[in-house]
Amino acid sequence: MALVGLFQVSVKIILKKKDGKILILKNPKTSDDDQFWDLPGGRLNNDEFDAPYQDLVDRELREELGDRVRCKLAFDPASFGRHTFRPSPSGPLTQVFYLLLPARYLGGRIKVSKEHAGHKWVRIEQIQLQKYFTSGILESLQRYRYHRTEH
Repeated sequence: MALVGLFQVSVKIILKKKDGKILILKNPKTSDDDQFWDLPGGRLNNDEFDAPYQDLVDRELREELGDRVRCKLAFDPASFGRHTFRPSPSGPLTQVFYLLLPARYLGGRIKVSKEHAGHKWVRIEQIQLQKYFTSGILESLQRYRYHRTEH
């Protein structure tokens, strides 16, 4: 019998404006992936497993975008992905499962925290995803974009 895996869960938000643009966040210069971008959101804390999803999203948005951003969360996952990294050279591998939830941006001034170096709004269907994203976020957004276009 195979050993059951233990993973961290990260809820990422596809925060979309009325014009269809989504918010992306620049990784900080201190990151190994400083040339890439991210989505708002993050990993669940131990005490949040039973918390309402809107509460999880609100906490992450407050931490990363300030306390003035408002959104309406949709509860149907938009995509998913996975990422493996080593937090320190001698540390164990960490595996993260990404769950992307769509949300409609309702307004509020964005004030990016020190977790990121900046932000911008982009049309996801008009950018080369591999130039902006890597690993699990890239995988998730490729799947998201694929399932929103006709084949």
